[in-house]
Amino acid sequence: MAIVSPIEALPTELLWSIAFDARVLAPCEVLALSLSSRRMWARLLGDDGGKMRTRALMGGAWCTERQMWRAARHAVAACGDAIPLYAGWEAGECAAEYEFEEIDPCSNLIWHVLGEMFSMPGPGSAGDDRNEWLALMRELVKVPGFVRAESSHFDEDCSMMFWRHPLDYLAALGDVDAVELALAHSETDVHAHDHSAVRIACLYGHVDVAHRLLEAVPTGPCFDGGRVLATVATQASCELAAALLRAGTASASDLATAVEMAASGGNVAVLALLLDRDDVAISDDGGSALARAARNGMLAAVQMLLAHAHGAHISDLALGEAVASRRTAVVAALLADGRISVSPSMASTLAEVSPDTMLA
Repeated sequence: MAIVSPIEALPTELLWSIAFDARVLAPCEVLALSLSSRRMWARLLGDDGGKMRTRALMGGAWCTERQMWRAARHAVAACGDAIPLYAGWEAGECAAEYEFEEIDPCSNLIWHVLGEMFSMPGPGSAGDDRNEWLALMRELVKVPGFVRAESSHFDEDCSMMFWRHPLDYLAALGDVDAVELALAHSETDVHAHDHSAVRIACLYGHVDVAHRLLEAVPTGPCFDGGRVLATVATQASCELAAALLRAGTASASDLATAVEMAASGGNVAVLALLLDRDDVAISDDGGSALARAARNGMLAAVQMLLAHAHGAHISDLALGEAVASRRTAVVAALLADGRISVSPSMASTLAEVSPDTMLA
């Protein structure tokens, strides 16, 4: 620690300039050790009130960006009271609160932590980095308002980097320990935004996290099990689909939608699970699902749907999709079934199409 003392002895303004403005010592281990000191953060905050707290937040964000988890944890512990006031506010409101002229509300500590989530030590990691990161998460969930913090950017389809709540990020990361920390907090709302955290965990195939979140969701009228099931059906997670089906929260129409999603993605494991149920009201004898599978060239799904179909005749919609998408194997399977009602126009199209121009 002898080499840290000279850094700690610098005037506060110069230290801030070196650490977070000029970034002169950014790659230096001396700086990392200094910022990992709780005493250093206490000094950086000083008696300057909101302005210094805001700067500490920015400094903590910078530490997070460089994967200096201990330093970021000390920043949270030192100025946690300021975080909920800063997170998610418009720039003008932040400026008024902290007497700071230009503040970007999206570059605060919380969202830097979340933005760096995928570079953090994951569930399979071990050692000090992993422990420090979990310690950082424990500090964050203590902060009033953290689990309710909302990003100003959100996409309804839960696309990457556009999730709304911290729980969404933790669900995407697939870290059960971190999710447990968030769920233990009384302010955590697993119902938020149509159960986006559950859907995100399903989307990424994090079975353990999805199960834990489902356990935390009382299966009642407010739980949109159908929407979650549609997300699962698109992905290859039969175990999650089975768990949702056991919960009994999806309607017959939800199940029909899930069949179409599973067929479209060629998820035959989930498709088989759904087709074996008696309560699935598949529209037009599976014609829509068959058309989706045919368009995407999902031969196994097409064959499964054909085997399940009970109608004497099947619309040529799927055949048209397969021809338009140049899916030779699917076209052959549909014609071989013998139940496709081929219209004159479709017969003409088939006569003009050469198998050499089609995809397998």
